[in-house]
Amino acid sequence: IMTIHKAKGLEFPVVIYPFAHTGIYDELYPRIWFPLDEADYGIPHALLNKNRDIRELGDEAAGLYDDFQSKLELDQFNILYVALTRAVERLYIITKKDTDARGAEKRNCFSGLFIHYLKSESLWNETETEYTFGTPVRSSPEKPSGIRPKTLPFMTHPLFKDRLRVVTRAGSLWDALQPPAERIKRYRHLLSGIVSASDVSRVIRTAFETGAI
Repeated sequence: IMTIHKAKGLEFPVVIYPFAHTGIYDELYPRIWFPLDEADYGIPHALLNKNRDIRELGDEAAGLYDDFQSKLELDQFNILYVALTRAVERLYIITKKDTDARGAEKRNCFSGLFIHYLKSESLWNETETEYTFGTPVRSSPEKPSGIRPKTLPFMTHPLFKDRLRVVTRAGSLWDALQPPAERIKRYRHLLSGIVSASDVSRVIRTAFETGAI
């Protein structure tokens, strides 16, 4: 299981792409910086909720909104491209039939784009739920069968317990021998949980309990 971003540059014999109905313009809490007349408002910009109403504030606002939407669209299509080009042998796309009351596909989401493609190829059928393209051919070598696993003997010693060292999470992540950049990363991680002076003891206690330090 891997995110699309993590899969960039990688290839796999078989890829299953579930939930392929992402909204192209969906975004959590979208904001946009809107320029203001500093002489009138005292600040050069204001952070506004991004919605279509911004376009009613003038040509400049409409341009900002359209530019924001274009960048969001480009990012989403890049993500879709990565998802569809990781498979070497087979790609399974799991989406949903997302249409409006008139039966038209919703072109603002991936599922609608897949439906639009099927219609453009004269393949769309309202009652069909599965579509197959090409012939599945295995190109990767099969693993040889009949190989019996071998068990490595576990050697013990009377002094085994004395020599056993437990590697803590803190030791593996924040070793003192790590470069300064890693230590700075640790400090930032700890400081991110501190909002006021009363949070210091809680953050330190939690760090000890979780093995962060």
